[in-house]
Amino acid sequence: MKNPFKGFFARKYDATVGKARMDDYKKVAKEVAQRMSGGKILDVGAGSSYIDIEIARLGNFEIVALGNSKEVVEIAKRNVSEAGVSQGIEVKLGGAEDLPFNNGAFDFVVSSGSLHFWKAPLDVLEEIYRVLRSGGGGLVSDLRRDALDEEIAEVTKRMGSIFARRKFRKTVKQSYTQREVERILRWTGFQCEVEQRGVDLIIWLKKETPQTRERGREQSSASYYQQQGSQWR
Repeated sequence: MKNPFKGFFARKYDATVGKARMDDYKKVAKEVAQRMSGGKILDVGAGSSYIDIEIARLGNFEIVALGNSKEVVEIAKRNVSEAGVSQGIEVKLGGAEDLPFNNGAFDFVVSSGSLHFWKAPLDVLEEIYRVLRSGGGGLVSDLRRDALDEEIAEVTKRMGSIFARRKFRKTVKQSYTQREVERILRWTGFQCEVEQRGVDLIIWLKKETPQTRERGREQSSASYYQQQGSQWR
C-alpha cells in the first residue's frame, strides 16, 4: 500500500530544497558534460532528476535515472517529461546496493545527495565500479558535515520555507567529512579526487583497469567491514 505521507514529503522536498539548488545542479551537469562527448550515464539515487535533465540538455547522452522509491520515481518522471527530455532519460526503480545492470554497462555514473543514505557505502561504490566500463568515470557529490555556518546560510537563504531550511540543516549533520570519505575510498579500486566546494563534497572517480586494480588493492570490502565493524565512520 502506498504511503501518502512519504509521497507528500518527497514532493515537498522537491518543491523546496531541490529547486533551491538548481544553479548547483547546472554547474555539476556542465562539468560532467565537458568530460564526455556522449555515452551512457547512470544516476544512482537520482531523486528529482534535476542533474539528469541538465546533462541531457548539454549533449547526446543515454541516461538511466535510478530512484529508490515509487514516490521519487514518479516525481522524477514528471520533471523529465515537463523538461521535454524524456527521449534521453529513462527513470527506473532500483536500489544502490544491488544495481540491476550488467558489468561495464555505463560510461559514467553520477550520484548527488545520496551518499549519506547508503547503509553500506563501500558496497555501493563496488557496485558502481562493477557497472562502469574499464576507464569509465564517475561523480559522487553530497553535503559535508563540517561545512561552515556561513556556507550553509548561503544555501538556505534561497529556500522559501522553514521546512526546507530545517531539512537541509538536518541533512548536513547526517553527512560525511572529506576525511571520512577519503578513508572509505582507499578501499575501492577507483582513482579518486575529492574537493570541498561550499557545503558540498565533490568526488571524481576513475575506474582503473583490472590489472592495475589487482596490483593496487590488497584487501577486500569484506576485510574493510571486519576491520571497521559496524562503526565505519
